[in-house]
Amino acid sequence: MKNYFKLINAIAAFVLLNGCAGHVNVPIGEIVTLGLSTLPKEMQYVNHYATIHPDFFKNKDNYNEQYFWDYSDVGKASVHRIGITLGTPNETFRVVPLMMNNWGWISQPWLVAGIVPDQIPELHAWDVVEVRMLGVYSSSENFTGAEDASIITRVVCYASDPNFENCIANLPSHPKDWTKHLVPSGTKYLVSAQDYGYTFTPRYTHEGKLRSDAAPLPIRPFPVAADYNEYSKENIEKKKPIWEAINKAHQNKG
Repeated sequence: MKNYFKLINAIAAFVLLNGCAGHVNVPIGEIVTLGLSTLPKEMQYVNHYATIHPDFFKNKDNYNEQYFWDYSDVGKASVHRIGITLGTPNETFRVVPLMMNNWGWISQPWLVAGIVPDQIPELHAWDVVEVRMLGVYSSSENFTGAEDASIITRVVCYASDPNFENCIANLPSHPKDWTKHLVPSGTKYLVSAQDYGYTFTPRYTHEGKLRSDAAPLPIRPFPVAADYNEYSKENIEKKKPIWEAINKAHQNKG
């Protein structure tokens, strides 16, 4: 995975530094998602598990959900892919870049994004979520809060949960998956984003600042002590063997 993310970071940096600040160049973006501009047929109209990878964060002292332009280059490219760009209404909403799997084609991690409803707590690196994906390119480009979009429907495993390892180990697996647990979730795919009963309120200004009228987010479960850095280099390194062991166990089962 390390070499894959090095390649993605290089491509994303090239895209974002070559005249594409407001809109990612689609042909280059297709390279990032291995040539596919839409979801394969077996991945359409299905909810998926996805994870928020630490490589999506530029500031290594902050692994919390943030304004989309403050993510790393690869994080920004992932958000651009669903149609969120600078200077448009949709840039003011909560959004997180995601890693899921294109299990309908080949066994590779796939970078996408999802808009976050008001009712979901702040998301952090390593959280596993369920995402209702419309597609890849421009699936949420006209979103102003009432249109259909690729959205986060729920948090499946919180990274700060003391039982995080068991939570992700117990997720269903699929024999064609690269990370095994980033699979279709099996929950009902509703007709539109609004059918989930969520609301979507602009949280940021067009300058990327928190709006003065932004409501407090729901309290995140499994809080950690104020002096404990869940995403320190040391703790990130501790989590890597967990994922590797779980993936290996699923591979042996498959």
